[in-house]
Amino acid sequence: MNTYINVHVNKNQELAKTVPNDIEDKVYNSFIFSTIWGIGGALDETTRPRFDVFLQDILVAENVCEKYKLAMGPDFSTDPIKIPNKVGNDFKSLFDLVFD
Repeated sequence: MNTYINVHVNKNQELAKTVPNDIEDKVYNSFIFSTIWGIGGALDETTRPRFDVFLQDILVAENVCEKYKLAMGPDFSTDPIKIPNKVGNDFKSLFDLVFD
């Protein structure tokens, strides 16, 4: 996070007026890319395709708790939200994407 924000912070620790308009998009997409490779990069080749489908389900607001019957505890409830992203649809796997 500091990598993207630090250059836009002045000496008084306030955001400067040079913060890009699309900083929120950049941060969301950076976290998605980091998740793909931070977790997925450590997976073996047999597990990676299932993680890929699971993460794609999360990105499109699929209720993964119900779909995969995840035991999140008796008091856990959530409404899935679509994570804003610009990964597009021209891929078969999230591992085919690059972040520029």
